[in-house]
Amino acid sequence: MHALLPTISALCPDLDETVVQTHLSRLEQAYLDRFEPPVVAQHLQGLAKLTAQHPVEVQMEQADDGTARCTVLAFDHPFEFSLIAGVLAGSGLRVERGDVFTLRQAQASPKSPARAAMRSARQGGPRAIAARRKA
Repeated sequence: MHALLPTISALCPDLDETVVQTHLSRLEQAYLDRFEPPVVAQHLQGLAKLTAQHPVEVQMEQADDGTARCTVLAFDHPFEFSLIAGVLAGSGLRVERGDVFTLRQAQASPKSPARAAMRSARQGGPRAIAARRKA
C-alpha cells in the first residue's frame, strides 16, 4: 500500500480506493516531490474525468503572486507539450515553467477493477502539464 493512499483517498471520496492506489503506484517520485497531496488529489479527480469523448481536462488556479497555474490533463500524445505551450504563448500567456509527467504503465492484472479503470489510457497514460503566467 502506498503511504499517501489514506490521505489521497480522503481527498477523493468519490473515487474507488483501487483507482487511487493504482494511480499512486504509477506516479514518478519527481511528481510526488513537486506536488502536495491536495494537488495530487485535484489532478487525480481531473484524470478520472478523461474519456474518449472528453480527452482533456483543464484546471486553472490564480496564485497570490499574480501568476496563474494552468494544468492540462490529457492522454499522452507525441509533441503534446510543445503544442499546448505554443497555444498558450500564442494566446498571450508567458509560459514561465512547464512540468510534464506521464504515468507509468499499469501493473494491474487483466481482470482487476484498476485495469478496467485505466483501460482508456492505452496511449501511454494521461499527462499533466502545468504552465504559469504573469498577470
